[in-house]
Amino acid sequence: SYSLNVSFFYNIQVTVSVKGSHPLKTSSASILVYVTVGSIVAVIKDGVTKNMRVLTTTDIDASSSYDEDKVGLTGVDAGLAFYWSCRQVDTVFRESCSASGLNLTSSGSLLRFRAAESSAGNMYLIELTIIDPTDLRLSRISVSVSVVSAASVVVNTVSNFANMRMNPGQSLQLNGLVSMPM
Repeated sequence: SYSLNVSFFYNIQVTVSVKGSHPLKTSSASILVYVTVGSIVAVIKDGVTKNMRVLTTTDIDASSSYDEDKVGLTGVDAGLAFYWSCRQVDTVFRESCSASGLNLTSSGSLLRFRAAESSAGNMYLIELTIIDPTDLRLSRISVSVSVVSAASVVVNTVSNFANMRMNPGQSLQLNGLVSMPM
């Protein structure tokens, strides 16, 4: 099998001949092909909407994100860099989540956060930018996080359909996870 280099033009020519014809009968065709760069695809495990109780810890896992030009590699193994940001988007707008009781720690493609008691009732928007440092291609994805009181029932969808394309009339199955208060 052959592969073509990205960002190059190739002139591909095909010539066919009729075996045993006298004089030899041939026909040719050619096409100019430009090989484009693939996309960086951001994937969030278990979807882009999270609900959590105060005094609990939740993870956002983007380790399945990939570069279309690096088949079989995902996350940091594909050479991708992950940049996380967070802001509170309701009640009171704040550029930083830590100021409103959401403590964040990140390690590459994984973001872990813990909700303080003071964050109950708040909604947060966590934004992830994934970059290929060699050519600066990037992808962005947002995750909304809603924090509820310790006594609330929490329902999360666990189907990852944010990056899935669907045709009209096609069925969509959602799976959910229900967590009861202790």
